[in-house]
Amino acid sequence: MEIVMIQHLDKDELNFIDNYLRNSGFDYLDVRLELIDHVASAIEKSMEEHDLEFYDAFKSYMVVNKKGLERNYELFKKRLQKTSFLVLGKEIITPKFLIFFCVAVTVIYMWNKFSTDPFPYAQSVWIAIISAGLVYFFGTLPKKRYRISSLEMLAWPLVASSYAMNLYFNLWVDDSYFLLKWPLVANILTAFLITAIAAFLRLFFLKRKQTNTLLAKT
Repeated sequence: MEIVMIQHLDKDELNFIDNYLRNSGFDYLDVRLELIDHVASAIEKSMEEHDLEFYDAFKSYMVVNKKGLERNYELFKKRLQKTSFLVLGKEIITPKFLIFFCVAVTVIYMWNKFSTDPFPYAQSVWIAIISAGLVYFFGTLPKKRYRISSLEMLAWPLVASSYAMNLYFNLWVDDSYFLLKWPLVANILTAFLITAIAAFLRLFFLKRKQTNTLLAKT
């Protein structure tokens, strides 16, 4: 999603809009970014056309448009959630994550080739999931300011896919029939899930950075 950088409102005014939206129940950062741009542009226009101060223009705008913002919030949230898998997929096929995937496949292969113990497939995926969950939880602070609806939409399918893979192929045990017969498939699936989790975190930090850049401008 591309955000137009507002040219005239200062960082305190942009933060005021962000805090107002968040305190009014607009919880998700990715949706708020679109609304901040929309609200700021409208307020800026009103300030110029009617010679108003920021707070007067803001109050006038909210009196008329708050209900519309609530509707737009839900529409934007659904749209972003629907495109979340596409966004994650595009991130996974970037050069950096294709290299990451190849490295993960190689590491697992070399582990099984030279180690006396088989690679801990299920354990490694769950460690990645738990680590990503902790990073996301603490990364949304303070006051869960950085919650992202499209990423939270992705979280449960990633967890469910990991659980289904481990349950179906019985990767928790060393003598799994699947591991004995098709070790390369297990290798690729595990590397892919770990790569997807890493891409998930990359998207989170990119969105945080985008927000801080927008709200820190002067």
